[in-house]
Amino acid sequence: KKETYEYMMTNGRFDRFRQTLQYVGEAKTRYPDFKLRINYTMNPDNFNELSGIWELVGNEVDILQLRPIQRIGNSEYANFDLSRLYNRYDAVIAPIAEECKRRNITFLAPAKKHLRTLHAHTCDDAIEKATYCYISPRGCWKDDFDYRHDTFASYARKHHIGARLFAGVFAGNKKATINVSRKMNYCVN
Repeated sequence: KKETYEYMMTNGRFDRFRQTLQYVGEAKTRYPDFKLRINYTMNPDNFNELSGIWELVGNEVDILQLRPIQRIGNSEYANFDLSRLYNRYDAVIAPIAEECKRRNITFLAPAKKHLRTLHAHTCDDAIEKATYCYISPRGCWKDDFDYRHDTFASYARKHHIGARLFAGVFAGNKKATINVSRKMNYCVN
């Protein structure tokens, strides 16, 4: 909705956003390989408006990614409570996923269980670095990890990850680094 958009997007104008979507539609007519990806940050104040997204984006979107709000640096917005999103997840997200499938739109969204742990999760930095396997088009986890032949278990054995983590428990370092993870797992449909 216009009010929500302009409240969330500092100095944003809803009319300008709609005009941009129209320009994208025109560009897609001339350039059929042009793709539009919408990243929608879900929060308690806009989550229930998701069901109306199709009236806004029409047939212009090719990829829709739903991201839960996270506390990243300083922000005027202060409602990071994901409990309402968690409680209404199935009622709101499932119909959007189905509509994306029907429209042949790539849909990315976190699994419901990941919403519950996103802000509660803390992890010793050494454990996270040793066990979090990040994969992207540009690389895979560690430079020497061969995803074609290695599994996490074989890599961990070869590099003695378990022994290093175990030794770290008894190293006497009382100032373990604790980070709130900003990583999110997504389901791609």
